Amino acid sequence: AQNEAVPVAHTANDDVRLRYVLRGWTCMVECLGPDVVPYLPEVMPQLLRVANLDCDVKMEDAEIGDSTVDDESSEVRTVRIVKPGEGEKRMRMHTSLIEDKSLAITILLTITDELKGHMIAYAREVQECALDLLDFVAYAEIRETAAQTLGFLAESIAEAAPAQLVTYANHVVPQMLVAAQEEPRPEPVRPSVRPPIS
Repeated sequence: AQNEAVPVAHTANDDVRLRYVLRGWTCMVECLGPDVVPYLPEVMPQLLRVANLDCDVKMEDAEIGDSTVDDESSEVRTVRIVKPGEGEKRMRMHTSLIEDKSLAITILLTITDELKGHMIAYAREVQECALDLLDFVAYAEIRETAAQTLGFLAESIAEAAPAQLVTYANHVVPQMLVAAQEEPRPEPVRPSVRPPIS
């Protein structure tokens, strides 16, 4: 496992091999449980690096009647969202980087859930990563997984360092509430209006 972890540091962010290695870590955790802890110093920096990737998300005001199809390709996706207080926005994003980012935070969730208190050494890094992803407007699944990870991280802290749990809650809960209030909404589908049948 250590031999697999090292090359990832030299693997390009959009290299498909990265995803295979990341998924392998998920299997390791599920199969080995706490026995995987000695490998975490190799695994965690790479997971956190991918989870914190800059996905080249670009946001601009959406114009009425503009099209999101013409600008799309296999590597770039365009979506429209409604941000509270800011109105309708159009976002362009690098899809393969977002897939890697989503995979990494999902694996962080799995590791945190499976290892519980054994994750205490990485609690601060996972906490800050997950909090940052609560604001990742480009992909709702990443925001939801980040929020779930923060919940499992609370269980890890409660098991390994219960005296720190109140401090954790005081730091995390207000930011989660703010993120919930500012949660962007997808553009609503506008039904076509047909004249009544006489």
